[in-house]
Amino acid sequence: MIFGLFGSKIDRLRKQVREPYSQHENRKEAMIKLINIGTPEAYAALLSRFGVNASSVHYDEVEKDWLAERVIERGDDEDMMVALRQIILTEDRLSKALEAAEQTMSAEGYEALVMEALERRIDDHRAADAKVDLLSALRELGGDAARRAGIIALQDRSDDVILEGIDLLESTAAEDETEALWDLFHDPFQAPRILRRAGLCLANLAVIDPKGRDGIPEALQEDFRLESGCLIALRARTQPVPH
Repeated sequence: MIFGLFGSKIDRLRKQVREPYSQHENRKEAMIKLINIGTPEAYAALLSRFGVNASSVHYDEVEKDWLAERVIERGDDEDMMVALRQIILTEDRLSKALEAAEQTMSAEGYEALVMEALERRIDDHRAADAKVDLLSALRELGGDAARRAGIIALQDRSDDVILEGIDLLESTAAEDETEALWDLFHDPFQAPRILRRAGLCLANLAVIDPKGRDGIPEALQEDFRLESGCLIALRARTQPVPH
């Protein structure tokens, strides 16, 4: 073996592009070398850069924007597209990879990939960051897949994922698809901020609980009231939940 115990050149370059405390120039030089090698393994190592955050927020953004541009330039390179798909299916931080995929894939192919990536992570409680990025992408797309994803998100164990799911359903749900939001609003095991955000969503949608449940959860009785079956937010007290 040429590199002996030190591993292959690609392995070493992969470590360099993923080193969060390295100098910006060192990571970029390693990325350029991987592009020039141009093999499937090199592309996989290159795109793994999307999955880590550099210690400098500024250079992290600069490098990921630069990398996304290089991927888009090579949108007809099958090996690059295979590597991009694999990153979206497996990594934790996906926003820039998703931007590149949206610009290099058909609309149908992109939506199918995002939904597949979300479904693979449904039961993975460690994948909250990835699920939030995927739900955000589906919210931008809208449609049936987005509504299905929002309902899936409401069953998650991560507050951030649930909140993203509520946001998604608020922008896409049809009136006959809001039962899951009502169930969430009446779930006694959820945190008050989740219940409050679900309530605000239901108030904004102005929909009636299909199960006809009476009453407001005890923690939210000063935030909402029921009127003709619809939830009314007392705006002086109820504010959007940051997340």
